[in-house]
Amino acid sequence: GFTCGTLWQRDDSEAARLACLGAWGMHAPGSAEYLGFARGRRPILHNAGIVGASWLRAAPVWVANMATDSTYRRVPTAVRAGLHSALAFPAAAGGQVLAAAELYGTDVRAPDDTLVAGLRLLGAQVGQYLLRAQTLQQLAEREKRFRCLAALSSDWFWEQDAQLRFVRFEGHGLTRRGDELAPLFVGHRLWEVSGLVPASGEWDGRRALCEQHEPFRDLEVVCRDEQGAFAHIVFHGDPIVDAEGRLSGYRGTARDVTAHKQATQRIQYLGTHDELTGLPNRAALRQLVTQAIELARRYERRFGLLLLDIGHFARVNEGLGREAGDALLRETAQRLRKALRASDIVALAAHSAASRTRRATS
Repeated sequence: GFTCGTLWQRDDSEAARLACLGAWGMHAPGSAEYLGFARGRRPILHNAGIVGASWLRAAPVWVANMATDSTYRRVPTAVRAGLHSALAFPAAAGGQVLAAAELYGTDVRAPDDTLVAGLRLLGAQVGQYLLRAQTLQQLAEREKRFRCLAALSSDWFWEQDAQLRFVRFEGHGLTRRGDELAPLFVGHRLWEVSGLVPASGEWDGRRALCEQHEPFRDLEVVCRDEQGAFAHIVFHGDPIVDAEGRLSGYRGTARDVTAHKQATQRIQYLGTHDELTGLPNRAALRQLVTQAIELARRYERRFGLLLLDIGHFARVNEGLGREAGDALLRETAQRLRKALRASDIVALAAHSAASRTRRATS
């Protein structure tokens, strides 16, 4: 028997205000004007008439005749619409008010105790519905955010079941997509994946961590594909435990660190080898000689150290250019390697190509 109504919720931009989620009403004179006014309002919560009072009290509020009740002020559009009786009740769930409904009638109506009692149950049902809707919206936003981050990330995302078998492997790696690797992993345990071996140690340590429901970090494995190419992958994982403490699986990330591994190996190589000839450099030679001395002392053996120099190297650089000098050094290194035994070592004592040139010309 009420003429029109509105539904209110907290304003997303300002928590102290209410925003109209919807308005409805019968085709009565003045109702359309009031409903249009209600849709555009953003009243302050503590000064929002009967809907604000119902929200703050978390209880229904009934006014028989707003024309004679000085507690709540009627707005001009309500007066023109001839609205007198008013009813507001909250929609709550878990002790929290999520929304409030506001109803108006053109007749003067005394409070109905039976209806007020029923509104508490109705408000709880509406509150549960709104709570589920909010939860679903939040889950959808989280899933959307996860998908967005996954698309921008260079990691793979994976999940395992209670038997530690992969049930999910997706994402965008640096070189390959997760759906390309999924057939290799899904349905298998990590140590059962074909062509996958730990970079160091054995699988026993990994199994022990899983049996203890422990998280793991920086588990590096080496994967060999069908073409024989090697890839270094680092896994991070956390256990998924149910309410009773039972392991229901693992989830985590994986990253292709092949490029980083190759760069690190390249840096280590350049730190101990001459880039031009590929021979061990001065720093590596110092370590090799130190080791040879220690071994000779321990086993009372002798070793030989032969120092070679290229005669008139400065003339080659000056007359034919540094490219010719570099070619001469590469050829000399290659011939020395061929002339030595597997147990012998040939190294370059100069620091760099530039220092070789300066030394030869000084």
